[in-house]
Amino acid sequence: MSSFVTEPGDQSAGGGISEYAILLFYHYYPEDRSEDSSDGSPQAIVVAEEELVWHQNQAQRLKIGGRIRVSEEGINGVLSGTRENLQNYAKSVEDRGRKAGWLKSCIDWKFGSMRSDLPIEEQTFEELKVEVCKEVVSLLRVQEQQKGRKGRRKGRRKKGKEKGQVGDEKGGISGDGEAGAQEQPQETPVEGQDRLSLAQTIPNKHLNPSEWHSSLLSPDPDTVILDTRNCYESSIGFFKSASSSTPTVLSNTRKFSDLNDWWDGMKAQVSGKNVLMYCTGGVRCEVASKSLISWSRTSGANVKSVGQLKGGICRYLEAYGEDGLYKGKNFVFDPRRFDPQVGKGVVGRCLVCKREWDDYDNGRGTKERGEARCIRCRVLVLCCSECRAERVCFGEGEGDGKAKLFCGEGGGECVDMGNRREGWQVVEDDGDEKLNA
Repeated sequence: MSSFVTEPGDQSAGGGISEYAILLFYHYYPEDRSEDSSDGSPQAIVVAEEELVWHQNQAQRLKIGGRIRVSEEGINGVLSGTRENLQNYAKSVEDRGRKAGWLKSCIDWKFGSMRSDLPIEEQTFEELKVEVCKEVVSLLRVQEQQKGRKGRRKGRRKKGKEKGQVGDEKGGISGDGEAGAQEQPQETPVEGQDRLSLAQTIPNKHLNPSEWHSSLLSPDPDTVILDTRNCYESSIGFFKSASSSTPTVLSNTRKFSDLNDWWDGMKAQVSGKNVLMYCTGGVRCEVASKSLISWSRTSGANVKSVGQLKGGICRYLEAYGEDGLYKGKNFVFDPRRFDPQVGKGVVGRCLVCKREWDDYDNGRGTKERGEARCIRCRVLVLCCSECRAERVCFGEGEGDGKAKLFCGEGGGECVDMGNRREGWQVVEDDGDEKLNA
C-alpha cells in the first residue's frame, strides 16, 4: 500500500485560537454493482492511488496537517489547520466528489474547537500523512507476523518517543478507527465474517442526536447501550441512560480490530436485545454494527435491532454538552487528547488513590510525550499528579528508585489492560464509576 508523509508547513502563524480547528470526517463511496467482480463484490468507482495524490496536493496547498486514509471504498481522516483552510479543503473534496459522481449528499464534516489551556502549536499535527488502505476502517482480525516482532516493537517504541508521535497503541489517526502507520498484516478470516459478508450486511439505523437522546431517556429493559471504543477512551467518558434498566456496556479492548474477539463473551448481554452503539464520530459503528449483526445470525444471539449514534459523541456534545447524558470527556486521536466540548462531571479515577482524575498528560501537552503509561504494556493510565510524582511510567527511565506504575488495581501490577479476554465492563447504576471486569 502507498503512503505519503511530509511536513504541512506553519499552521499557527498568527491569529487567535478560534481561527484554528480539528476536522474529523469519513465517507463511503456508493457501490457500483454494474460490473461485479468475480467474487461478487462491487467494483471500485475510484482509483485509490489517484485519490492519494489529490488529497496530498490539496492538504499541502492549504498547509493542513494530519492523516488521511484513502481506499476504494471511501475516505477517513483527521486534520488540523486554520478553520478557513479546512473549510476550503472540505469544499474542494465535495466539489471533486460531485464532479466524479461519488458524492450524492454532503459529507458530515466535524469541526472541533481547540482547547483554551494549550497553545495552538501544541494542538496541531506536525506532519501530513496520506495512505492507501484496503478499507476506511477495518474490523477484520489479522494474523500477526511473529518473526522479529519483539525487536520491531521495541524499535517502534523508541522511534515514537523520539519523534513525539501522538496516537493510540497502534498509531490510530482518529477516534473513528485504526488508520495508523503500521504495515498491513495478512488477514485471517473471522468465523462467519469476511469483507464481502460484511459489505452485504443490511445497514443499521442511524439515530441523530435528538433521537439518541430520546432513546436514552426512555426506560427499556430490552435495550443495551454499547460503547465500541477502547478501554482508555471510555475511562474518561461514556454514555449513561437516564434509567438504570438500560445498562451501558464498555468494551475492554486496546484497539478497534480486537472487537470481534468480544462478541461471544457479550452474548448474554445482547441476546434478544435492542443494541444502541456509539463511538467518537460514527465510522467505527458503521463496521461494528455490521459485524454484530453478522455474528448474531451465526451465533444464535438473535439481537433484535442495532442502531448507532449518527455523528458519534462529537455531534451529540455539540447539541447537548453538559446538559446531556454523556458523562465526562470525549477522548480524541489528535494532539488535543480530548475535545474541549465535554459532558457532565468527571468519571475518570486515579488508578492509585481513586480520586477524580481524567488527565492522562498531567497538565502537559501531548507533544511533550509526558502521558502516564503502564511501564510494561504501555497502555494509557490515569494517575493524578501527586501519585505520579512518586512513580515512574513507561519512557521515564529508572526513576531514581521510585515505584513502577502498572495498569492493574492500585498501579501495582500489569494486567495487560485492553488485551484481556475476561469480559466487558458495565457502568454502575449511579453512572459515576465503572465496574472492573
